[in-house]
Amino acid sequence: MDRIRSGAWVENTRAQKALSSSQMADILQWVGYALILVFFAQVIAALFPIALLQPQWIARASAALRGTASLPLLGTVLILLANMIDGSVLPSSRQLVLFRRIATIAALGFLLLIPLQS
Repeated sequence: MDRIRSGAWVENTRAQKALSSSQMADILQWVGYALILVFFAQVIAALFPIALLQPQWIARASAALRGTASLPLLGTVLILLANMIDGSVLPSSRQLVLFRRIATIAALGFLLLIPLQS
């Protein structure tokens, strides 16, 4: 009788772990997307008003990009970690290709920022 009860308890605990890992993956995914959105919000706020030929604007824009560069990196890592924990969580293969393309463009953009640093 004790074996039956302990077996049911073990299966119940496994079901709770599966549910909690799915919930953890969802939380990681949403935190990752939130970090990416915070990055875009901070960069957009630093870019306006646009004054391309003013050195102060260029310094402010490049400082905003450099200061918040770790946010989308951390966000992408959290999204991919959520996918490793629970395979049903996004990103899909199309979104992974989009992430790779955006990362390539971002890397080139940061390389172009090197001459602007003072």
